[in-house]
This record gives sequence, C-alpha cells and structure tokens, in this order.
Amino acid sequence: MLEYYNGRTNVQVNDLDYLNNLSQDELNRIATGPQDEFLSYMSRINNELNVYGIEPIDITGKWNWKPGTYDKIKEYLGKRMDLHKKARDIHGLVYRTKTKVNYLGYFERQARTMEMERFKLKHLGISRNVDTAVFQELCNEFTNKIIEQCDIVAKTTDGKVKLTPYVDISEPKTMYYLDIVLSDLVLEVYNGSKVTNKIPLDNIHIVAETSFRHLLNDMMYAPNFTGKYMNDFLKFPYISVNRYGNNYGTVCLDNYSDDVRKAFKNSDYLSMAMLLMQWAQYYNTSYSNPYNQPYLLHYGMPENVLESYTNLYDYDMITSHCNSYLNDISRKESISRHESNDYKLQKCKDIKCKFIDSCDYNWTFNKHVENIRVNNEVAEGIVGLIMEHLSWKVDNSDVSNSTMSNVLEGITGYYLNPDIEDYLNEWMQKLHYYICTGPHGPGNNWVYDYIHNNNLIEKVESTEEKVMSNEEIETLMKQWVSTQ
Repeated sequence: MLEYYNGRTNVQVNDLDYLNNLSQDELNRIATGPQDEFLSYMSRINNELNVYGIEPIDITGKWNWKPGTYDKIKEYLGKRMDLHKKARDIHGLVYRTKTKVNYLGYFERQARTMEMERFKLKHLGISRNVDTAVFQELCNEFTNKIIEQCDIVAKTTDGKVKLTPYVDISEPKTMYYLDIVLSDLVLEVYNGSKVTNKIPLDNIHIVAETSFRHLLNDMMYAPNFTGKYMNDFLKFPYISVNRYGNNYGTVCLDNYSDDVRKAFKNSDYLSMAMLLMQWAQYYNTSYSNPYNQPYLLHYGMPENVLESYTNLYDYDMITSHCNSYLNDISRKESISRHESNDYKLQKCKDIKCKFIDSCDYNWTFNKHVENIRVNNEVAEGIVGLIMEHLSWKVDNSDVSNSTMSNVLEGITGYYLNPDIEDYLNEWMQKLHYYICTGPHGPGNNWVYDYIHNNNLIEKVESTEEKVMSNEEIETLMKQWVSTQ
C-alpha cells in the first residue's frame, strides 16, 4: 500500500493494478445492488467511529455482524459520552453523561435505519457474496480503460496534464482518487476581448475523489474536487486558500463544472484534461469573479505589463501583497534580517517594477539599508555594552534565555522565543537591527533609558528641565562609542 495525501489527511491507497486480483471480501465491498443502501449507512457509522479512532465494523456472508462489532459500538458510546474521563463528583458524572446522550440522536437514527436494511437483506435471502467472475471482469475492464486514458492524456498534452489514479478498498467505504497535476501553463487575463497580461503558472495540484463502487457500477455519485496552487506565497484565482493547516482549498470550475464532472464520470479523461487546461488559462475581468484576483499570481507590477492591466487593480492592494510576498520569500530563503532589505530591493529591480519610485515599502527598504550603513558601528557598541552588562558568556552563562528575551522585549517591543536554535546570534541580530533601523536609530529613548537605568552610562544632567531630544541622545551615544 501507498500513503497518499488526499487534500485533508494521509490515507492508505493502492495503484490501480491492485484491482486485477481481488479477494471475495474486496469484491463484496465494491458491488452495488439491494445491499447498496445498507452499505451506505454502514459507511456513515464507520465514519463516526473513525473520528474516535475505532476500527470499522463489518458483516459476515450471512449478514451477521462480525465478532467484536458490539465491543466497538460500546467503545464508541463510552468515548462519545466521556465515560472514560474523571468527574469532579457523582452528580457531575451523571449530569455530563445525560448531556452527552442528547448528541446521540444522529447516530441512533443511522443505526436504526442500517439495522432495518440489514434485516431486509437477510429476510430476502440475498447473498452477501457476489459473483467473483462478473465483478472481477468489471474491475479489469475499468483498470485497462483508466490506464489507457491516463497514457493518452500525458502524450496528447506533452506532459502538461499528468493523471495518477488510486483506489482504497480497505474498508466498507471504498474510495477512488484521481491525482491531477497541471504544469507549464500560462494564464491569459482578458479585459473584454483584449489580452492585458500573460502570467506563467506554477504547478496546479487537484485531487478528484468519489465512491469507487458507485463509479465502477456507473451510478450517480458526484465527485469532489479540492486543489492547491503549488506556490505557498501566491494565489491561483480559481482555488480557495485554506488559512489553517495544510488542507487543500475548494476548486471553482465555474462554467466548466458540468462538462468536467461528466467527463470524469464517463472516464473520458482526455476531454477532462482539455477542459481543465482551458479553465486554468483563461480569466476575464469583465465577468470572472473567483476566489483570488490575478495580481495575487505575481508580486509588484512588472514593467512589461500593459497599462490597461495595471489600472484594473488598486495600487495599495498590489503594493501590500508585494510586501507580504517579499517578507515570506525572504524568510523561506533564510535571508538574514540585515540582508533582507537588499534582497527585497533586488527582487523589485529584477522585474523592473513600475511602482519602484513611488512605493512606500521600497522607500523603507532603501532607508533601512542606509540606516544600517550609517549606524552599524554605534549599534555594535551598544549591543556589546548590554551583552557585557548581562554577563553573557556563550559557554557558561549566569543569565537565562528567558531573561535575555525579557530585556530584548523591554527595549524593542519584540519577544524572542528562548528555545530557538542559535539563540544568542538571533538575539544580537534583533537588537542590532532595531538600534540601526528603529525609531530614531541610536537616539531611541528605550535604548538610552535601559543603558542609563542600569548605570552603564552617565546621564547628562540639563540645567533646564527638559527632556533630551532624540538627536542629542544619538550624539551622546556616538560620543560614548568613540571613547570605548
């Protein structure tokens, strides 16, 4: 078996070749007929059991429950009503159990209908075991057709659409997964009938899933499509972004939905592939209104983009997205805090961004670069002074990381996790960067107050009752560094 991520969780699956030699029990699971209603309800029961980590229930060839079934249901009831948990007192235990019982309505209704269907099958004398020859031949035909279709798609699209099928028939809820990868595509953005921009796309990963036994037996069962744009910092218009966890988002097939689903159900994968390529490469600002706007597929506004495209979107939204992208990508590339400004400026130059002269973020990057150059020596002296005061020794320190983090937070307002790797270096980098680029640089009152309050520098008393200006503080700090 293989481990496969289906857009929500890792599941155990098999390649399609596995269908060529199935056991009697496995063939029973993929059969449809009078038992279909019963199997659907049993699948729902097993879904509920799975939530609590309980193995699925199943039946024998004579529609009796397999040994251990009732123990699994008792285990579920105990966990569902928290009977395994401690209670403050007897009343608390009884009250909690009574409250939890109210949530068993759905499960009880499913169990009642399931048992009614099981009784019908048993009363009518319908055999649980299907004709192995008939259903094995059906599986063989399905396997051959799907593999052939996947090969045709790969050749016809020059590898731009790659399809990989998987099946999971390890339990009563049989599933079919079609892994779809679209690559080397270009999104054309139209404004009316005119192309305003062409955006090269990263890979698009889509997972199509449905009930395998329904698909195999040509029964109506709507497939579900989830997907992900394979760039963590950009967003594809027709796929929603899941903000929490790694779950894939909803795929908006728009006007292509009915045709794509029909082609999937009929195993006409070549038609489906062509439809998906059209879907992924067309966007019209006149009427397309999916999850994300096209400017989220790139950062900034490249020089070669038409003015008609630039004028479609709000300037502040574009620059804000660009700033978020540059911050994210610099973290991914492990660019140090001091080098990140130069890195971001170069990224803007690489695309010859139209907004490079007017962008506030670009101005800030340049300002920080200049401040680091001018204030570097003074900042190093201040960091060294504070480090010496804290008696920090790399090999034998009397000061904990937590204490260091509290000092850093008191000066800069930023808290540093004491448990991170290379803590000392990160602490010094943060403080140094703040002194260079923070409000008023070395003349920052928070820095000066910490140094003075800990008697690290003599405070200059003024004959007049006034607060020292930031410029005066900065001058004082530079004079102090020059004497060390």
